[in-house]
Amino acid sequence: LGQLGARSGAVPRAPASRCGEDCRGTCQPTVDPNKQHSCNHTQGGRCLQIVDWLCRNDDDANGRCATDVGLYRMLVVGCMLAQPSRLESRGLENGSGRDRPVLKLEVAAEEFADRRRLGPAEPETKHLAVQSLPKAPEPLQPLNSLNSSMRRRALAFHGASMAARKEELLDMHPDRLAIQQDILRARSVGRILAICTAEVLQGMDSINLVTALHRVAKLYDGSHMALVDNPRFELMLSAVSRKVDALNPRGMVHLVWSLASLQCWPDWSGDLIGRCAQCESFTGRDLSVLLGSLAKSKPPKHFKQCEQLQESLVRQLSERLPELTTSLDLACAAAALSRLQVRDEGLFVTIAQQAMPVLSEFSMSDVTSLLWAMAILNFTHGELCEHIRHLLRQKAESCSPKEITQIAWALSRLQEADEELLTETIAPVVRSKFLDFEAPRDLCTLAFAFSNARVFDEGIFNDFAHTLTSKVRVMNAHDVSSVVAAFAGIEYAHKGLFKALQKHAKAITASFTPLQIARTIHGFGTAGVDDTSLYRGLFGQVLQQRHLLHASNIVEILIGLAEAEYVPEGLEELLRDATRLVKWLDAAECIHALHALSRLQMDSTDLIPELMKTIRSRAQGWWRCNLQDMADLVEAMVGLKLDDSLLLNICAGQLPRLLSKTVDTPTFLRLWGAFAELRPHMRERVQERLQKNQRFRDGVAACLSAAAEGIRAVRASNSECLTAARAAAQLLCACASLSWDQAPVPDVVQLMREMLGLEEVWQHGQDQHWWPPLAWALAELCYDDLARHVLLPCFRNSSLISMDATGKLYLAAAVVCLGYAEEFAGSKILLDVQLANEHDPCHTGRHMVLQSLELEMAITGMDVLQGATLPHLEVKPSSLCSAGSLYDYADQVSNALVELAIAHEAKVLIGGCHYVQAVLFGEVALLIQSPRDLTISGSMLASARARTRQLTSLGWVCKEFYFSDIEQALQTSGGLKHLLAPLNAAKKVVKKFRSSLACDCAKRCRPHLLATPWMPDEIAGTRRQPWGTCLRRK
Repeated sequence: LGQLGARSGAVPRAPASRCGEDCRGTCQPTVDPNKQHSCNHTQGGRCLQIVDWLCRNDDDANGRCATDVGLYRMLVVGCMLAQPSRLESRGLENGSGRDRPVLKLEVAAEEFADRRRLGPAEPETKHLAVQSLPKAPEPLQPLNSLNSSMRRRALAFHGASMAARKEELLDMHPDRLAIQQDILRARSVGRILAICTAEVLQGMDSINLVTALHRVAKLYDGSHMALVDNPRFELMLSAVSRKVDALNPRGMVHLVWSLASLQCWPDWSGDLIGRCAQCESFTGRDLSVLLGSLAKSKPPKHFKQCEQLQESLVRQLSERLPELTTSLDLACAAAALSRLQVRDEGLFVTIAQQAMPVLSEFSMSDVTSLLWAMAILNFTHGELCEHIRHLLRQKAESCSPKEITQIAWALSRLQEADEELLTETIAPVVRSKFLDFEAPRDLCTLAFAFSNARVFDEGIFNDFAHTLTSKVRVMNAHDVSSVVAAFAGIEYAHKGLFKALQKHAKAITASFTPLQIARTIHGFGTAGVDDTSLYRGLFGQVLQQRHLLHASNIVEILIGLAEAEYVPEGLEELLRDATRLVKWLDAAECIHALHALSRLQMDSTDLIPELMKTIRSRAQGWWRCNLQDMADLVEAMVGLKLDDSLLLNICAGQLPRLLSKTVDTPTFLRLWGAFAELRPHMRERVQERLQKNQRFRDGVAACLSAAAEGIRAVRASNSECLTAARAAAQLLCACASLSWDQAPVPDVVQLMREMLGLEEVWQHGQDQHWWPPLAWALAELCYDDLARHVLLPCFRNSSLISMDATGKLYLAAAVVCLGYAEEFAGSKILLDVQLANEHDPCHTGRHMVLQSLELEMAITGMDVLQGATLPHLEVKPSSLCSAGSLYDYADQVSNALVELAIAHEAKVLIGGCHYVQAVLFGEVALLIQSPRDLTISGSMLASARARTRQLTSLGWVCKEFYFSDIEQALQTSGGLKHLLAPLNAAKKVVKKFRSSLACDCAKRCRPHLLATPWMPDEIAGTRRQPWGTCLRRK
């Protein structure tokens, strides 16, 4: 104390006495805890030197008694720095009868107060005492070189030195300061409650009470009800309620944290929350602690006040974030915001920017907290994640198993975990710590993180599988769902692990939550587990908890059932309940549900319209689909036979943007095949986009070229020739359906020609289901020679007998495209297909193909209908006649013809299979070539040429217009009248031509007459082509 007084200049040092009898002046007291004060001049165990030194009546320059300053310095510094070895026992003067340890320095202060009757110090005296304290202690240095006793002493000295800097302790009476020390030294809740008797609580101030409640919250880990019902705890809460108004901001922070940790909110907690909401003097650290407290627990009776407090805290935190400079403060603030689901991107950007300069000072636990907080809210900061990856490469080995698990999970959730980081940095650390993972949960989470990041390292997954197989019995429902979901996403599954998981999942089915059971069904289904009893039990649990299911859970369940190809009983009931939850789904989840329903062949009249409505609503906003979702949507539309032109237009409009990026070729081929399987009037929209959008064509050409290169690579392996031929046939069939004749179709055709020359492909391919579609695709794209080469073997062997109706329809369409020849056993195809078609007589596509084949053979002179006369002209209502084309324009053409006073009949079906927009003078068939009739390069498809050939053979004069010409004419002022005006001269030309025909029956004209380019220019226009000439693009 003398040294402190000399340093501050407030208390002069007593001169040393050289008297042999009185040596008080030579005794130099010290507050150094490492030195024991010893003196022979004591009385009753009390150092008289201290008492005498304090009693000197020396005044400072301002006339204040320096003794007051010295006393307060002694109370704060001495009591906080004294060691337990210097304690003696003394009874309390308040009559409690309990002995407590009292500091020798405190005893001296009490004796001095008795002698001088010193009252409470004035504020000026306390301020001077604060200024006379030593400077803040240096940061604590590493203690690794010290033994346990010295380490405890150093930590205690450092903690006391920091506590001595607190100004509020200067207001405390020595008795209260001693109680404060008793509370801080308590190592159990029982000890704290024993201290807080009714008498002691009456003498406690706000600091004592808040400290006691804070220590209880930190030390208590028992039953909540046992603590709340404790009489001492009730007395403590009652005493705290009377001191709420006297709390400073730091006290309110500690009190709120204590109540939230104990989840105990008494009636007066509303006043506390209201005071916190009005306080504007919280520090940055206080704000983060308060937010974290609200994230732990909120008083149910004061929910609105908590919302107001949260808004106030977030606002203040955004202003005081620069005050948070340490790693702990930044990590705690981010964790609190994430727990409260405060999605403020600006706050997290500021936290990330402040964290990057001091990231090297972060402990791995702080890095884990920061990453976890960002992952929960799905906020990604690329630069911060890059710094964290760099730091992780340096300090990964120092991470604990829990930390490495949470870091891997957070990075994978943020899509910042690349293969290099997981396989070269995290995987070696995980392997080295396999024995340190006590519970299987961390390993399950790690496996899920690797799977979620799409990093399938066979070695690490084998290690996971072997380690987890022996721990399946101790897994809970969360662990089972995580492991199943992780291993379901890889191309191989560990049989032993999945067998153990199947057995254990059946045993703990009743413990699954809705999210866990949805993940489990999805994982087992994706992994291809064939266990009906397992799915039946899990789905039974789903029905029991269907009132708790979220909409996304139902989507996962449907996907899992679709992958397992299992339709359980009660699925319709689940779908009816799911209808009301559709509004909570995003567009991608609705698409996945539709795709699963199409695979399950569930035609839900309630759920499917709601899903389509939600997708349309989301598609008109900010949502942009990816290629995978687009492929699922189009496949669902095909499977469920949905005609939604709006969604198809949206997909086709977004596709050029997607194809301009890096594209997954298998996903594109799925989409391309789904487009090809759409209904004709829906497929026509895609064809129109292809013909008009150059960017769309460029993207498709690039993707198809990549697919062709893949087929060529497979062809290079002689053992996979049949696989390459099947892939090439499917690609050509899709291209023919979408009228795509540009690159790489010629290259694929040439490759197919080479593969057909191989004995393996030629012998085994004829029995494959892709052989008839290949023949039709080649014929449709006008590769006649190769198409005949493929088609002929179908009539010369027994494959026609075992062929299904769909294959025979493809053969029939190919025959029509090529024109009938005697080598084609057309009559046999027709009769077999008619027999197979009896079960589906209303199928429009099949009916048209059969009628066209009948007409082809009747024109050739082979009447397979036993003398029945084919109709030359058959007029039907427009609803039946219309082919559903977007580019029909029959009504516009008819209106223009009426204005031109040209007699006509609109929307006519000729020969039972050919729809024409109008018939003029009973002899002229007016045709509009739509995108479905034209290739991408602009020439006509073989099916369109076959229609014109058959109509001409029946005696009709065909006048053709391109849809682009009609559209251009409609945009002009004259409309279609200027385009259709030359048709007035057609009647005379037709009569003149009829009189010159050698044949008296136009219905039986032979095909050799079709080679004459007889149509005059005034009718044919500039697009006239000689009939019989191949229009295939060379």
